[in-house]
Amino acid sequence: MTDTIFGLNKSIIVLAAGAAGATFLGYCIYFNHKRINDLEYKDKIRRKRRTQAGAGGMESQKQQSFVQEVQLGQQLMVAGNVEEGAVHIANAVMLCGESQQLLSIFQQTLSKEKYRAVVQQLSSAREKLANDQE
Repeated sequence: MTDTIFGLNKSIIVLAAGAAGATFLGYCIYFNHKRINDLEYKDKIRRKRRTQAGAGGMESQKQQSFVQEVQLGQQLMVAGNVEEGAVHIANAVMLCGESQQLLSIFQQTLSKEKYRAVVQQLSSAREKLANDQE
């Protein structure tokens, strides 16, 4: 066997690979040190975390509102107040990201009368949601 790879001595290749690895490691250490010692680094991290936490809080609040609207709508419909229950179910449909799928579920689970009432309330719920977001 020969001690060459592609016509180069194996020890030279190992030495070159080691030098390249050491250079890369030095590069990483240098830029990490520079990043951490940046005066605005911690402030940037805090702002980014606050922004992410705020967005997550809004999503959680939206989910809670969705669940509350569905529950209230169902309770009202069971109690016989179909029109008011339909308003709350329509609000829930507008809060849901997958409104078509939710509507198909309600179509299968609600009576025709109750489902029709929900569909009639969708346009006013859509307008209400648009006004709330402005």
